[in-house]
Amino acid sequence: MPTTATATAALDDTSLAASLDGGFTSHHAEVNGTRLHFVDSGADSAAEPLVLLGGWPQTWWQWHKVLPGWPTGTG
Repeated sequence: MPTTATATAALDDTSLAASLDGGFTSHHAEVNGTRLHFVDSGADSAAEPLVLLGGWPQTWWQWHKVLPGWPTGTG
């Protein structure tokens, strides 16, 4: 059985994003003094961004079943 530290590390945003098929990565950006988290598909940077906005108390992980099937613009 994993320790609490091991279980917590396995649930961090970086590990969760990497666990998805499609080359997703986790990032943070500072915007007007607010730290925002986002997950990038690695799609063509010239493509229009797609913003999937969750509501409280959800997190970006609510989209984890949708993201791998979404066109990334790389194929």
